[in-house]
Amino acid sequence: MSLMNACILMLLLQPLFVYFALFAKEVDLNEDSQDSTVMLFNFGLLGITPSVAYCYMEQFWFAVGMLSGVTILGLTLAKTLESKGKRSLDLILTLRFLTSWLLIFGVIYWSISLFTGSPEVQPTIADADQQVEPFYQLFWPSFYYLGLMVFTFLLKVLEFRFQLKPALSGTFLILAAALIGISPLVDGSFILGLFINIAIFFIFCSMCIEINKINDPSGGAIAFFYAYILSMGVGVAIIIKIIRVIFFSTSV
Repeated sequence: MSLMNACILMLLLQPLFVYFALFAKEVDLNEDSQDSTVMLFNFGLLGITPSVAYCYMEQFWFAVGMLSGVTILGLTLAKTLESKGKRSLDLILTLRFLTSWLLIFGVIYWSISLFTGSPEVQPTIADADQQVEPFYQLFWPSFYYLGLMVFTFLLKVLEFRFQLKPALSGTFLILAAALIGISPLVDGSFILGLFINIAIFFIFCSMCIEINKINDPSGGAIAFFYAYILSMGVGVAIIIKIIRVIFFSTSV
């Protein structure tokens, strides 16, 4: 996997890390301790991303910088949602975990290097990068779709926090539901691109609906409307794809 793909993957995982940090059940690493300052593992995942740089030793410091930027985005999201979580964001504890992960992954990498020679490993990684490189070219509409959903979610958070009217995030969700099956038509892999977009929409739309439920328990009812628009968008995209394959292409 190339560094860019790794950054994208870790970026997609940041909302999950934020959920474990702020909303999930507390995981105390020292349950027998009577110390009120507990070492919660909940914040551990927020600091794990930069450690992935050990998979890219040929460009280690560049990888650390890129992955640290992803971590900053995750911490920004956590700070934005802090007031709605079960606990406050502990930046000091997160930084302690970040340092610990770097040391742990460093020891693991050093241990592995004792049994595998770097001349044999490096070409393999380089070859894998060359094979995965076209990933962005195949699924670039899904990256823009992800950007649309991230923007919509952040807009939803701002609307909730500052009680902004009118709520434009709902309009963007309807637009995203309609475009979910259209954008894969212009990339190189229709079926997989469609599944990627559905997964992206499901994750971010679910988080937006959960925000709606905070003030209005019936706020989740609109999910049926989004599902209807989504199914229509997918259906239209499939029809267009079939027409293109039958009349404008010689291969599926």
